[in-house]
Amino acid sequence: MNITVRYFAAIKDITGIDSEVINMAESEDIKKLKSLLYTKYPLAKRYFEHSQTAVNYEYCDSGKLRENDEVSFILPVSGG
Repeated sequence: MNITVRYFAAIKDITGIDSEVINMAESEDIKKLKSLLYTKYPLAKRYFEHSQTAVNYEYCDSGKLRENDEVSFILPVSGG
């Protein structure tokens, strides 16, 4: 199945892209996607670990992924 992954802030800077399509086996979950991304982008691992995850624009930390889901990794921000 194909999952669109969107990156922001430091993760976007490290990966050099703002989104990509990842092909995964059917019935995989967010945890498996993160594991795959840790391997693909080891310098971004600490940012992935501290980011919020949204699937199809809804925040969630776990759950199964489906074909054509959009997963975003959003880092905490501060204002001033």
